This record gives sequence, C-alpha cells and structure tokens, in this order.
Amino acid sequence: MSTETPNMERKENPIKISKIHFLVHPGFSSDYRTDDALSSAKDVPEENNKLLNRYIGQAENLKEKEDEIMVALTHASKSELKKDSKENFLYFKKLEEIRDILGRRLIVLSDNFDIFEGEETMLAVKKLAKARGYVFDENVLSEAYGEALGACVDEAAQNLNLTGNLKHKTKIRPELSDTNVSGGHIVPSKGFEIYKQQTLKANDRIEFDE
Repeated sequence: MSTETPNMERKENPIKISKIHFLVHPGFSSDYRTDDALSSAKDVPEENNKLLNRYIGQAENLKEKEDEIMVALTHASKSELKKDSKENFLYFKKLEEIRDILGRRLIVLSDNFDIFEGEETMLAVKKLAKARGYVFDENVLSEAYGEALGACVDEAAQNLNLTGNLKHKTKIRPELSDTNVSGGHIVPSKGFEIYKQQTLKANDRIEFDE
C-alpha cells in the first residue's frame, strides 16, 4: 500500500467532499517497537485490538458515503511505513483493510508531515485528494479520532482545522479513540466532563460529538 503518492488518479469530474475523517496515529497504542517487539496480533492487548477494529467498522460506515474521505495520519515515518508493511505490523494490516473498503477515499500520510504545527499537512491532503478526484473548501465538515485523547487527537484536530481555515469546528469522536496513553497526557480520572471542559477551553477549533 503506497502512502503519499497520488497513484489513484480519477479523470472524471471531481466530487466535492462533504466530510473529512482524520484518523490520528492509528495503532500507536499497540506499537511496541520501542520494546524491540513486533506488533503482531498475539502481542496486542485486547482493548487495543478492539480499538483497531473500531476503525475498520468506521470505514464500513463510510463505504456508501462517496463524498466522505478518511485521512490516516500515521505515527511512522515514510521509511518506517515501508518497513512495517514488510514486517506485517498489525496497524499497517488494518490500514490495508481500510484501503480495501474505501479505495482511493483513504489517504495515508506518514509522520514526515507535522500535524501539530504549520499548514503542510492540509496542503498535502488537498493535493492528494484532488489527484484522486476529490475537492473540498473551507465549508467541509470534519471529525477526528484515534490515539489518543488528551494528546495527539486534540492537538491535531485543532491545528488541522486552523490551518485548513475550516468554518466548522472539527468534531472529536471519543468512542473511536484511545482515552489513555502510558507516559503521555491522559483523560483525567476525575471524569470525562472535566477533560472536555479543559480541552474546549484550550482549543477553540474543536467540539465533541454528543
């Protein structure tokens, strides 16, 4: 599965995208490369495996929605993605499943793109979408989910909305996200509502799915 090259061109009239789904760092919570262990199916805790499967379910939900695309913002560099594909990392296998479902409506970007600062990521999304026959403007709706809340999902959603100059706030989907990452920011134990209040106070470009 290729990632950032526009190899799925569409020569017909472009389709205007109604919604972009930002899948942030899929598989990060189940990637144990720092422990020198491959993320094979037997290595992945059940909860992380369920989360990866929820991404597949979400792709199935989008299957018939021809004017919606998914953008997978991976935690691996371009060279790591190539290596992970050969070594059958579970998150990469799941991305291939999503590609089988969505086809050219899945755009995969490596960690070479900074999703937290600058506009390069949104410019790349626009370029790749256009090459595949899809266009969008500032009126497009957007959702963000993945790994994890209280960290990358929130920060990426804020920046992508801002740099994309989107008129509508990006909606966070907690049910499709990891709520706890060891060693990083976590959803406060005092409750999800407190986390939401703190997050909305710090980020003016996102909202939560009710």
